[in-house]
Amino acid sequence: MDRQEPGLPVPVSEVRKSLPRSLTVTVVAAMVVVVLGLFLVLSRSGLEPPPAVVGEWTAVVDYGRGAVRTERLEFRLTGTQLSGSATLHGARRIIEQAEYGDDYVRFVTRSRERVGAEQRELVHRYEGEVARDVIRFTLVSDGGFREHDPVTFEARRQ
Repeated sequence: MDRQEPGLPVPVSEVRKSLPRSLTVTVVAAMVVVVLGLFLVLSRSGLEPPPAVVGEWTAVVDYGRGAVRTERLEFRLTGTQLSGSATLHGARRIIEQAEYGDDYVRFVTRSRERVGAEQRELVHRYEGEVARDVIRFTLVSDGGFREHDPVTFEARRQ
């Protein structure tokens, strides 16, 4: 007859106490609600359409004295801050002090005017009325060596 020898003892793990099933379900459900709430709050800006001004625009601008140029304007939204650029006489300028609403946009660009060895800063103030795919701008430039007449033009969405 075969004789069996007793084996080594098998370790028994401790008995773990688990949470009641209903409490576990409640905790998981609460975590899901919190995660979904955070997602909605953080992505809320993605649910709202961007302002009408955001995008790329072009305009044919008559500066007077035979100076006619095609200018480009680009507006971006970072959070709630409007940024971008606008060309002036073909040179790209960064926009500053930008303000916008559903039907308007205002901003400033800067350039330099030179006569001989002397330079002066020009400040260009743009005020635009936004109407769908057209912005009607008035541009007033201050500073420099001479007085600058206001310029009006229309920019069209690209």
